[in-house]
Amino acid sequence: MSSTYGFIYIMGSEAMPGVYKVGMTAHSPCRRAVELSRGTGVPSEYRVLFYGEHESALAWEQSVHANLADRRVSENREFFQGPLIDIIRAVEGDGELISSWDSDEAKEARNPGCMWRSRPLWFEQNLHSPGYIERVRRERS
Repeated sequence: MSSTYGFIYIMGSEAMPGVYKVGMTAHSPCRRAVELSRGTGVPSEYRVLFYGEHESALAWEQSVHANLADRRVSENREFFQGPLIDIIRAVEGDGELISSWDSDEAKEARNPGCMWRSRPLWFEQNLHSPGYIERVRRERS
């Protein structure tokens, strides 16, 4: 395993609901989001939704990508489709990742309805069926 200390992050963009970029950086994940958002081919900015630190970030990133292979949007890209909670769980592993921060989206993914009761999982509205969203609303009521 590589000993490259760094951050594993999950980023999202309003332009791609339910599609998340999972990558690694040796620098700040927020700095990486700014770098990725600068391109003129990016319709809306990337936001850091979740990140954690890892002693062997490059090796962990590769492991996460392998675990999420069936959710990969394109073979040669770091984009994965699915519920944010599934992507977070893959990145966290069995406690291998150290994280002490959650975005509002990550909090909502862990506990639907906790951030905005009237619109649970608002950032994934196009991903889930209306029946699923209604079930989440009823469970939270």
